[in-house]
Amino acid sequence: MGTTNSEDGSAIEVDSTPPSLPQCNRFVDLFHGVSVPASTTISATGIGRAATLARAATTVAIAGRHVARAAVGPVVHSGLRHRPQWGPSAARESRQAFGALGPTYVKLAQLIASSPGLFPEILSEELRSLLDRVPPVLPAHIEDVVLGELGAPPEEVFASFDPVPLASASIAQVHAAVLRDGTDVVVKVQRPGIRARLAADLRILSVAARLIERASQQGRMANPIAVVEDFEATLAH
Repeated sequence: MGTTNSEDGSAIEVDSTPPSLPQCNRFVDLFHGVSVPASTTISATGIGRAATLARAATTVAIAGRHVARAAVGPVVHSGLRHRPQWGPSAARESRQAFGALGPTYVKLAQLIASSPGLFPEILSEELRSLLDRVPPVLPAHIEDVVLGELGAPPEEVFASFDPVPLASASIAQVHAAVLRDGTDVVVKVQRPGIRARLAADLRILSVAARLIERASQQGRMANPIAVVEDFEATLAH
């Protein structure tokens, strides 16, 4: 299996596994992993302060909007005379916030949804919808990645290349292709710019975890720093 990388954080991997596998969001994770080559780590140390601050501002704005909706929505719906149903509203707004925040948080939501017993069932159930197939990157963007990394468009590099992915996940998607020698292959293409986004998000999550752990005893019991470290490890394999 070969891998190439570009400055924008995209990557291509070619695997000789036959592409006759079912379409599902977890295809990349289960059969190929969403690995980051050692030559281009997703560590936050390579991301500039300005980029991280800009991403943090966006994250706070999106999260704050959904927190406000989760708090106000039940009161508006049930009125002041009835006890608001906070749980469903909080779970629904959490799902929408994870989706709006992009691939890192979608991946985090998928882990929550796949970890029964560790999180409230109402939250896990709501987030299971994010296990569904993720919308693929536009074919034109995939062609640009192939051209930038392999030096030629797909139709010149491969005997055939299907622009419609076999499956797409939050971090990468895979395409069926045939090499010039007739070998059937699966080509994994990471979403353009994904490493820079992941690194900034991981830095933000690390800061948030430290704040939560210092804020209260309950925060320390949840061990958020270890949770973020484990999450970062899953992204790197």
